[in-house]
Amino acid sequence: MSKAVVGGVMETGLDDGLCFDQLEVGSSMSIVVMVCRSWDSDNVHGRYISTDYIFSDRNGDSIHATARSNVAHYFVDKLKEGCLYLLKNFTVVKNRPAYRILKDSQYMIELQGSTVFKKVSVDHGGFERYPFQIVQFEDLEVTNNKYFVDVIGYVTTADNVSTTSTGRRMLEFNLRNERGGHMAVTLWGKLGESFIAQKAKKAGVYTVILSSMTVKQYLGSLGLSSSSATLIIDSNNIPLLESFNASLRGVDLRAETQPARDGPHAVTTIAELLQSARQDKKKAVVFRNSIQITGIRTKNSWFNFTCTGGRCRKGVTRKDGSFWCEACDNAVYFPRARYRLMVDVKDMTGNVVVVLFDEAGEQLVKKSAKTLLDEQEQSTNSDDMVLPEALRCLIGGTYLFELRSHTYYQYGEYESFNCAQVLLPGSANIASPSSVDEILDPAAVPALSSPVKKAPQIGVVTPDKRAEKRSSNLDCTGTDSEGVPGKAQHGLSVDVRSGSDVGSEVNVVPEKRLKKVTGGEAHDPVEGTSQLIMDSLSEKEDDVDGKDSGGDSVAGTVGKKRRAYIVDSDDGE
Repeated sequence: MSKAVVGGVMETGLDDGLCFDQLEVGSSMSIVVMVCRSWDSDNVHGRYISTDYIFSDRNGDSIHATARSNVAHYFVDKLKEGCLYLLKNFTVVKNRPAYRILKDSQYMIELQGSTVFKKVSVDHGGFERYPFQIVQFEDLEVTNNKYFVDVIGYVTTADNVSTTSTGRRMLEFNLRNERGGHMAVTLWGKLGESFIAQKAKKAGVYTVILSSMTVKQYLGSLGLSSSSATLIIDSNNIPLLESFNASLRGVDLRAETQPARDGPHAVTTIAELLQSARQDKKKAVVFRNSIQITGIRTKNSWFNFTCTGGRCRKGVTRKDGSFWCEACDNAVYFPRARYRLMVDVKDMTGNVVVVLFDEAGEQLVKKSAKTLLDEQEQSTNSDDMVLPEALRCLIGGTYLFELRSHTYYQYGEYESFNCAQVLLPGSANIASPSSVDEILDPAAVPALSSPVKKAPQIGVVTPDKRAEKRSSNLDCTGTDSEGVPGKAQHGLSVDVRSGSDVGSEVNVVPEKRLKKVTGGEAHDPVEGTSQLIMDSLSEKEDDVDGKDSGGDSVAGTVGKKRRAYIVDSDDGE
């Protein structure tokens, strides 16, 4: 076989090299491929990890190829879509067990720093320029992140990008097919803005292929969700789109295509929500009503320090003297304080714990967690050191919460839901009784087929009771009976204040105020880096949950001696 380089392009015959069906793990021969499409892949935290390609061979078969971030610069902007290349010195590996781009491919190609490629000039016959693995709506099933699917359809309306309670941007719309079927689609991040921009360039009905989508079940219905490998493909030159457009002739395309998931079943009492969640937490049930806050649990504090890298919001721990995010496997130099409020709530049908993370916490408190920490540091009120006044004032109040059954968590006698949002009076889809008393009226609650577990009754302590101050330096060296190091760390000292009514409270004093309060020296210039955990010294633990799931409540039983120790926060949202 003879080869010649003409103008930087190698001319070769199709008898050169392998085809994909001849590949085996460890294959090292040459192969001629067409670059069909390419994209950059990120991990779940938004960090760039690789540049990926779909190649086709002279038999029209396809394979997924990847170039890791440390070698991708050899190939980015050099391997052009629609062009043919002769590849050498690549690695053949088994296809991934999860996040497969091509579901049924046995192998994939890894491009290495030693991989050699050369553009070739041959007949394009046999190479598939636009390979897709289209799955019809009727055949979709939950992918469980094992593989991706490609879908095709049309859209008439998709104009509004929204922000979730966790701060992620998303675009929701319905994708329809020529048979009248529809599927809810969610595009995350910048992909939503790109979709709107591309759709605006097309007049009339917008037909599109969405590649590498995941299929998930949400509130009882299947839906499509984008991945970092998803591409929006709408070129009129693609034969598959041309044939799809032809199939739409005679189809009524005027129907709106806003998301149309089946709405969740609505309940108005805690008892109904608990009953449904205990039976089947995957069933779509939503609670929107007024409930009373009876206490705020402080055993695991009311906030977390979290990672600030990319989209990561996981709690940080300590490693080698620095904050550390296990999810990102990186040091975190500027952690962010976020709410993690665990509140006891009730109506006349039952009690439960509601967990409010950062966005819901800000809706309830009207302040950020950082603002409350700053106010706590400046305060001279002993009560503020355990729970800021802005949080204590919530106890006894009645608020409109939205809770969803799929966030149900149970451990022993402990049961909780995450708060989706704190609603304002007059919001849509909120039960509107004439008064709060009507909400709490047991006569208005339908009888349940099974009894509801009653959470322990929690008394309310008036927050303005002041304690007599008694300062002491605790000898926290060594290890306590539970094997937790007792030595105070991170420039924090302990100040115990007690009174006949409220027992003893343990206050963590930031390093800036050490000398002012205790006259001691600061040992570690890290301020406010730990969570306070209060643990009963009595023979019977004062644990509302019974399994260390929720902790002591500010409005709970008090009057027992307590000790304090400082531990690093490692909880995430």
